[in-house]
Amino acid sequence: MSPALLTEHEAAEALRVCTRTLRKARQEGALPYVRFGRTIRYTESDLTQFIEKARECHSTSAKAPRSGGTRSQSTVCDFEAALKKRASAKPAK
Repeated sequence: MSPALLTEHEAAEALRVCTRTLRKARQEGALPYVRFGRTIRYTESDLTQFIEKARECHSTSAKAPRSGGTRSQSTVCDFEAALKKRASAKPAK
């Protein structure tokens, strides 16, 4: 017996995502599919594998390094004062 083939709309409903998300996953190679001419179909086992690959376990994932810090080289300046200084430095015409 061959596996049931789901349409794009049926597969999107099964995963509870929009068809655009499903198409993007397929185009990125993350979701296998079956093509008959111009028709795209998905098997239930392919959807199950897709879910398993996407599964994350946060309890064992390493925390991301903290970004930012106090070593910034940028400073705050007075815009009006900088503009006046720049204008006075220009030679008069």
